[in-house]
Amino acid sequence: LPLRSGGRRIAVLGDMLELGMLTESAHERIGRLAAASGVEWLIGVGSASAMLCRAARDVGMAEERVFHFPNAQ
Repeated sequence: LPLRSGGRRIAVLGDMLELGMLTESAHERIGRLAAASGVEWLIGVGSASAMLCRAARDVGMAEERVFHFPNAQ
């Protein structure tokens, strides 16, 4: 559930590990859900989170509002 505030809605999401065969579909589903939830900015952290960032863009989230970083550093 999103937190209600008067400010920006930013999601910082990391890899979901140990999903096995579900890795790709689960990350893509979360990306689509993030885009549909009204999140204004999406930040994915980790190699698998690239899939959720791509899925958010694929369903119409603005390219300039989606960022992917391969690691937390």
